[in-house]
Amino acid sequence: MKNTSLRLWYKKPAREWTEALPAGNGRLGAMIFGGVENELIQLNEETIWKGRSRTRYNPQALKGLKEARTCIFKGDTVRASKIVEEKIVAVPPVIESYQPLGNLHISMPGITRCTDLHLSGKRDQLKNTSPESGLPENYCRELDLSTGIVRTEFNAGQAHFTREVFCSYPDQVIVVHIGCSKPGRIFCHLSMDRSENASTVLSRLDTITLSGEVEKDGIKFFSEMYIKTESGSLNAVGNTLRIDDADEVTLLIAAATNFNKNDPAGICKSYIKAVKNKSYNEIRNSHIADYQKLFQKTALNLENCENSILPTDERIAGIKNSNQDPDFFSLYFNYCRYLLLSCSRPGTLPSHLQGVWTDKIITPWNSAYVFNINLQINYWQAEVCSLSECSLPLFDFLEKLVPFGEKTAKKHYQARGWVAHHITDIFGCTEPMDGTHGVWPMGGAWICLHAFEHYLFSGDKKFLKTRAFPLMKGAAEFMLDFLIEAPPGIPAAGKLVTNPSHSPENSFRRADGSVSKLTYGASMDLEIIYRLFQCCLQSIEALGLKTKKDLKFRSEIESAMQRLAPVVISKKTGGIQEWIEDYEETDPGHRHISHLFALFPGCMITDKNSDYFQAARKTLERRLASDYNAQGWSLVWIAHFWARLQDGNNAWKTLERIVKEFSLPNLFSTAHGNPQVGDIEGLSSAIAEMLIQSHDGEIHLLPALPDVWTDGEVRGLRARTGFEIDIQWKNGKLDKAYISSGADRICRFRTKESVRIQCSGTAVEFAKTSGNVYTFKVIKNMKYLIYAAV
Repeated sequence: MKNTSLRLWYKKPAREWTEALPAGNGRLGAMIFGGVENELIQLNEETIWKGRSRTRYNPQALKGLKEARTCIFKGDTVRASKIVEEKIVAVPPVIESYQPLGNLHISMPGITRCTDLHLSGKRDQLKNTSPESGLPENYCRELDLSTGIVRTEFNAGQAHFTREVFCSYPDQVIVVHIGCSKPGRIFCHLSMDRSENASTVLSRLDTITLSGEVEKDGIKFFSEMYIKTESGSLNAVGNTLRIDDADEVTLLIAAATNFNKNDPAGICKSYIKAVKNKSYNEIRNSHIADYQKLFQKTALNLENCENSILPTDERIAGIKNSNQDPDFFSLYFNYCRYLLLSCSRPGTLPSHLQGVWTDKIITPWNSAYVFNINLQINYWQAEVCSLSECSLPLFDFLEKLVPFGEKTAKKHYQARGWVAHHITDIFGCTEPMDGTHGVWPMGGAWICLHAFEHYLFSGDKKFLKTRAFPLMKGAAEFMLDFLIEAPPGIPAAGKLVTNPSHSPENSFRRADGSVSKLTYGASMDLEIIYRLFQCCLQSIEALGLKTKKDLKFRSEIESAMQRLAPVVISKKTGGIQEWIEDYEETDPGHRHISHLFALFPGCMITDKNSDYFQAARKTLERRLASDYNAQGWSLVWIAHFWARLQDGNNAWKTLERIVKEFSLPNLFSTAHGNPQVGDIEGLSSAIAEMLIQSHDGEIHLLPALPDVWTDGEVRGLRARTGFEIDIQWKNGKLDKAYISSGADRICRFRTKESVRIQCSGTAVEFAKTSGNVYTFKVIKNMKYLIYAAV
């Protein structure tokens, strides 16, 4: 039996895009439907966007900022909202959409009724089988997570047919291979198309090209498909290529655009030239070796049950019917790692709302890079789940965004450093977009913290010095200039606050009955800024920076932290206040729970500060009890909250709720009824947080293990300060764990059980303090066994 945690599989072809299976190499994407007579493979290339780099600065921004701040401090948020809309929001205030490359059609007419007609040259007498005539024998389509290959197979005419599809990172092409157990039995028609603004040309008998332009003077794209056959014949039928009597067929698809002033046709031809003379097995083996080098770093195994052997869509249905299937979350964990690996590789753009996949000319939310939670969710798993290489595109992207953000900081705020608001695209948009809720200059400050996390997990001081710290310093310089002292007579008077401010996408009701988003010093703002400043100080210390400029910057940060308005516990609810004033909530069940940033992904709220820890729990419980407006991404975040609160059973219930309410047949998720790919990537991070945490100065083993995960094991998780962890548990308790590091370090870890430590069979000395916290010295590249004391 195949490994049930490494395989999505189905007994019938996909009828809709949300049933198709994804493949990708970071730059290219494909969605494979697995049709029999008519296969559809929908294609993507990461830089096919509508729009262009443009100036969106509002010429009234500086004047509007001063006026809006005055109104907000006076409590006139209605007037402030009008000022913000007219004088601060960018012109124009919207970005445009990511778009698909096109479609590959593979037609095999009459294959389900494969008879002597196929062997006698009379195939034209056959017509496509109607949907009612059923599937061929032994039909199966699957995504093999161990190889990163999508496979469709079936029997017809006493022959076994296979199709394999993958996106090769080493060769930078989409590969389709059609095989058959009997020679000369492959016959098919090949064509490519796009719904608009493109043309297809059969340039040679072995080459089809698809080219076009997203809009006038916009992104130009080009795709070339090279066809290789073993035996058989190729014939042109218009812009369709007909293949007859082949033993096997391999399709190599390259795609590129003129983004960054590239020559898309030249790029495609160079990719095809480099790969066309390789055998299919060479290309396949190279892909698998490259893919497994990353994917096999980590593995999760939970208990199998009777549902584990069922097709994926039937397993989803079982969970919706309240059937227990713990092993399904091993599959989901591995699948989410596959998604990130498939849409974010070194040298590519980062994963956006749709990862790298879309079939729509106008995608939901334009597939934007959304900084107020969504882009962050995409990358939460990268470090802890041993895919740190996949986070490099994010840092490349941010570094290219900085010059645009510096201009926005200066023109909109007269501030140093750089800023990004709640969304961006590939063209460097950093201005406030989409109306009032877009005036949220916290996006850059939040997203650059991922670079510091990369340092914490790797211990790479060169990366910290050359990449992470410059990003954070620029974001911090902006915040130092953006913060303003609250005037007398209002909460936080004399303290530094943000203004204008809002808690992402949420509103409140003032005492006069007016409803507004705008305020000053929303809790999330203060939490992000505190964490950013904290990371800057830690970086200065780690790097030993002592120049006059460094010391001045450090002094500014320390002074601002002392004056920063505090996050407040509500006297009315006992929870964390979402806003600096304890306003009435217009939507107590709002999907965003932004004021718990300090719990996760921040680390300011832990079980060591019990008042805030309990207040965070009350905040979460109250939100969920108030007709919570859940979405797939928001439940992913909530699962992290429960994990940080060390409540494994509620974290588990949240994971189940994601499947019951938001998981699509191909395990993509939904938000407001629309498919949303990127956000589900964070589910693997939530599971990892249930098994290991390292945000509070120590490694906590099994901090939030749910009762239903009685036995299991995880391999290759990473902890901050550069540790790799394997854990096995039995009967809900730690059985053993292995800890190693690539450098000599002091390791501190916490368990619920008393343990012993060995290395190469020899007992290791350790210090133990209250709470089962152990401290011992780790030697580079040595593996340490931690096991339950008898």
